[in-house]
Amino acid sequence: MSGIVGNNTGRGSGTVAAASVTGAEIADDSIDSEHYVDGSIDNAHIADDAIDSEHYAAASIDEPHLADNSVDSRAYVDGSIDPEHLADNAVTLAKMASGTDGNIISYDASGNPVAIATGSSGQVLTSAGAGAPPTFSTLSAGGGILQVICKQDSTRGSDSTNVGAGDTSYTSAAIWSAMTTAITPSATSSYIYFTGTFGICGRSGYCAQCYLTYQVSGGTETPIQGDLGNRPVTQRIENAGTETTSIFAPITVSGMFAPSTTSEITIRVRTGLSDASHGGIYFHQTTATSTSEDDGATPMSTFTVFEIAGSISPSLTNTNINS
Repeated sequence: MSGIVGNNTGRGSGTVAAASVTGAEIADDSIDSEHYVDGSIDNAHIADDAIDSEHYAAASIDEPHLADNSVDSRAYVDGSIDPEHLADNAVTLAKMASGTDGNIISYDASGNPVAIATGSSGQVLTSAGAGAPPTFSTLSAGGGILQVICKQDSTRGSDSTNVGAGDTSYTSAAIWSAMTTAITPSATSSYIYFTGTFGICGRSGYCAQCYLTYQVSGGTETPIQGDLGNRPVTQRIENAGTETTSIFAPITVSGMFAPSTTSEITIRVRTGLSDASHGGIYFHQTTATSTSEDDGATPMSTFTVFEIAGSISPSLTNTNINS
């Protein structure tokens, strides 16, 4: 038999009996792949660790041939894991990249995810409208009312300051410091609204004057009532009857002006007599300085100043008013 190398003793010349050739009679490296019967090499005839990756046919390793947990991240092609390969609810918080404390994930005008920068304490997340990510911003306090300052007082007393004749006589009137209020607008578009009830009265049959003025820091004091020719009186202080019959008559004031500034504004309450012979002006008491409940006892005065946002468009109509 040609191609068989070995000891042929006892078999006769050129004759090999069926199934008589053993492994001992086959030389090493003498059988090539051409001698294998198709499909004859099964698992039992393959040594452990004998097949390397070079022997795999392209795309021949499919899912049934992969052991569980056998493919590591180093085997993935960069960018090969797309949305179709991610199960719903598969990405947990622990799997997300670290970010900045307080940031919020949103989307920009191109639909790409962006981190909204952390705002300051007390700020709120505010929409910027379509096409822009939201931002943190400070919420305007109180909506239309931006700030409120209130003065209250019930100190008893009197004053006899006389206001002489003249168009600017209000500057010589006494300043009622308990009711004088300073406010600093937060915007030039803001309006200033004031309201108050003053527990003051004139003496025995005579009336007196109450002037409200405002002065922007560094500017000139201006009366709110603009009719300088007839004295810029904001309100008349009523008389309290006679010395023995005291009738207490508090007055009320209110108004609004647009200062167009963000500098401090001082609103002063001034009082004065039109004639020195008229006696005096009484604060939280009657002419007879009675504390009797029948005479009104000791009332209080209040004066409240509001900053109103211009964004709500307050309606203000002035006739002969400095505003």
